[in-house]
Amino acid sequence: MLLQAESLRYVTEPITHTVIVDNDPDIKSWYSMLEPYYTVHTLNLISGPKLNSTVWWNDGWRRQQVYKLLAYKYIKDSYLILDSQNFFIRPCTISLWNNICGTGIFWPDAVNNLNEIEKITLNTLVTYSNYLDIPICYRIRTDGVPFVINYEVMKHYDIDLLVNDFMQQLCVPIEFVFYNLLAQKVNYLGKSIRTVMHDLVRLSNSAFPSTIWSKDTCYLAGIHRRFLVRHNNRKRVNLWLCQQGFVNCL
Repeated sequence: MLLQAESLRYVTEPITHTVIVDNDPDIKSWYSMLEPYYTVHTLNLISGPKLNSTVWWNDGWRRQQVYKLLAYKYIKDSYLILDSQNFFIRPCTISLWNNICGTGIFWPDAVNNLNEIEKITLNTLVTYSNYLDIPICYRIRTDGVPFVINYEVMKHYDIDLLVNDFMQQLCVPIEFVFYNLLAQKVNYLGKSIRTVMHDLVRLSNSAFPSTIWSKDTCYLAGIHRRFLVRHNNRKRVNLWLCQQGFVNCL
């Protein structure tokens, strides 16, 4: 989170940065750690369990999915979701994501020759479509970050009820697939965009760091822990961060 907070220097308009803290009652220590980076922007810390007392899952991976949807109760506006591993690498404004629905990037039309992860996602898509009683449409936006939750979609739903039902479906939960279908149900299209982020876990060692600088429309990076544990990647990434003027490293 320190690296993400530091990277907000690239966001050129004042924003409110909401950080959801999972299962840590000591919110004050989070404030003292993060607040020095918020000279232009506003820090808003929320305790995850306070979003909904029924969020009881022992699995943190499931809880963080629920938090991303429940945040609407407090923000009451459209919002851009990042994972804690994401950070800005170029000057930009959050308004770049105005009217984007989800990622703004669509799945390929074809659903043949899917890998195992894609098959799981497809099963989740079918399960949620049946639950929401909407036609199964394979022309749907991808899941991943950065991801926009739109006010024009969420205002139609009782989010507490939906989140509970979302977690009870007999499939691997994927909050972004669920949201995409909520948008489809109310016919919210938004606009489509180019890719604005690279998850470096998908890149070869030789591609770092050149790939994330190959397009001037890439404003965010996401360096996954699985990438860092390969070979000497952590040292290489931290050297690169230092060269870009970052104080915090991974």
